Amino acid sequence: MLKIFRVFRLKDLYIDFVIADEDAYDCALKYGKYSALVYNGIAFFSELFTVRLKTIDVRPQFGVSKGRWDAAGKLYFRLGTVVIAGAWFLITYLFRTFLPEKLRKFRMKRKMKKSAARQK
Repeated sequence: MLKIFRVFRLKDLYIDFVIADEDAYDCALKYGKYSALVYNGIAFFSELFTVRLKTIDVRPQFGVSKGRWDAAGKLYFRLGTVVIAGAWFLITYLFRTFLPEKLRKFRMKRKMKKSAARQK
């Protein structure tokens, strides 16, 4: 799966969040939750994709009732690489999962027929 996801490149990632609340305590809690979500999300996606950051800005704003958010980025990939990765995934699935399962079922049916023939 990592070979397939490495094909995708996320460039010029721009995130601007303003976390707002009337109460400073609630605002600080929301800010902590959203900061953890954004930065851990970026770390997770950096493991899967190639990520190039432009700016990441998450900040609290006390005494305001509405927050705002803005995010943008460009997703790049080569079509040929995606097709090759998809074919690789299909072949891997075919030989590791699909065919062994079919062979196992076929062997079980054959074994049951032999045991039924012996009982007659």
